[in-house]
Amino acid sequence: MLSVKNPEKGSPAYAGLREQDKADYPEKLQEEFRDRRFDREDVELLNFEGAEFLLVGARKDPEAAYGIELDTDPADYGHADTVRRLRIVKSRHPVKPLFEGRWD
Repeated sequence: MLSVKNPEKGSPAYAGLREQDKADYPEKLQEEFRDRRFDREDVELLNFEGAEFLLVGARKDPEAAYGIELDTDPADYGHADTVRRLRIVKSRHPVKPLFEGRWD
């Protein structure tokens, strides 16, 4: 399941983006949240810089389920902007599943 976070709802102090980095959705898209913390499975919401999302569980074929094509080009973990922005510390977070796509 894919859930997109409502940027107008708060986050715990240890999670989420700074206020100035959060997505700024047009009013029509912001209304889809209906004042909830998350909206489910609207991939259009991911087309905005600062969109935050949560992945729960897995689908056998997410590309078909969401009508998207996933870019699977390898990235350099040590220099990846996403890793830096998420404040992932290699010594505390397993990264192998990120690159293999398997969570055992």
